[in-house]
Amino acid sequence: GFEVYIDGIIQDFPYMMTPQTEYVVSYSIPGGKGAHIISWVYYQSMTDVAVPRYVQLSDVEVFSTIDGVTLSQIECPAGSFYSVSATRCALCPSGTYSNASSDSCRKCPDGYVSEEGSSSCTRCGAGTISINNVCKSTCIFVDSSIEPLAYVYDLVPLKGSIYSYRSTINSIQYYYEINLCNKFFSEDCISDSCTELAYIFGEQSSVNEGWNVSTLGSQLEFQPFPYNPLETTDTHTFDLVYTQGKNIPFGCTSVKTTIRFICSPLEGRGSPVAIQMTDSCNTVFQWPSVYACHKCKNSELVTENGACISGKRIVTFSYSTPCNGFPPSPIQEDCENINVAKNTAIIAVSVVAVVIVLGLSLGLFFFQQKKNLEARYKLLKTEANMSVDSDGEHNILEENEMTNFQ
Repeated sequence: GFEVYIDGIIQDFPYMMTPQTEYVVSYSIPGGKGAHIISWVYYQSMTDVAVPRYVQLSDVEVFSTIDGVTLSQIECPAGSFYSVSATRCALCPSGTYSNASSDSCRKCPDGYVSEEGSSSCTRCGAGTISINNVCKSTCIFVDSSIEPLAYVYDLVPLKGSIYSYRSTINSIQYYYEINLCNKFFSEDCISDSCTELAYIFGEQSSVNEGWNVSTLGSQLEFQPFPYNPLETTDTHTFDLVYTQGKNIPFGCTSVKTTIRFICSPLEGRGSPVAIQMTDSCNTVFQWPSVYACHKCKNSELVTENGACISGKRIVTFSYSTPCNGFPPSPIQEDCENINVAKNTAIIAVSVVAVVIVLGLSLGLFFFQQKKNLEARYKLLKTEANMSVDSDGEHNILEENEMTNFQ
């Protein structure tokens, strides 16, 4: 027998059907506009199990609708799309996503990943990129909070090495394994922690007790520290914060492991040192290293010119702030000998000064001679006026004196 239901109400349909026969029926859908459920069920008597039969529903058509979807498409939920070939909704493959009622899935943008059937993509963590829908570590972190500087911290030289740290406090032994940017599998872990990839594992052991292994960080976050231009050495530049874990220490509701990176050019690679271990839920390490310094920038380059000797000088380079990198090699360039140029200028000024002094001296000399002659002439003229000689002699004397004066 066969039964048809609309919104849970059985419809009129011949219960007993003739094999190999096609039935076409139509029903009025009650309730009007809205969502409706059409269902059907086929029963076969236990006495007919030797000859199994089945019913095939070939087509469903809805007439006199005002709106809705077409016959070739149905509304698919977010994270799926309508497959024309399969005439049904299909899940979006990993690396893609979709909104509701989509006929295709969109690829996740760079730096994002997704699982099958996702309605959105998840951004990769700091220091990672997406490759084939997997977040891969780069161990390169960018601090854009101080634009336009945008400091870049390159921890690639520290990547791939497992750093261990061991200490004893109040008869409790602590042991840590740290893998900065790569999650790793610990061979000596136990229970659930063995099945979880993590960046940091920690172990504790007290007297007469075995080691308790904990996952101390499976999620990585980069937290830049506020830049202080007044600090020139041993500057706290950024933190790497590791959180979450399945097998966390007893008594902890959550875990957080912080590694404080200190820019210290003289330390080289450096290594982590625990500064907070007594709180097993919140462990803190400090790591002085040259790689905790930002990569050197050309804008920080300072030049220093050496002395000019025989037309040549050495130019050296350095950086104004501590950074990770090497300045360019010294270069030799042409120059003008400043001392020679200075001496030449002094000589030229001296010559001009001498010429000016001589000119002024000669001018004063001739001016004084003129004054002397004028005074002599006036004296002679006065004596002539007082003379009792004849006019002729006086004239002759005056004429002679004037001739001498000219």
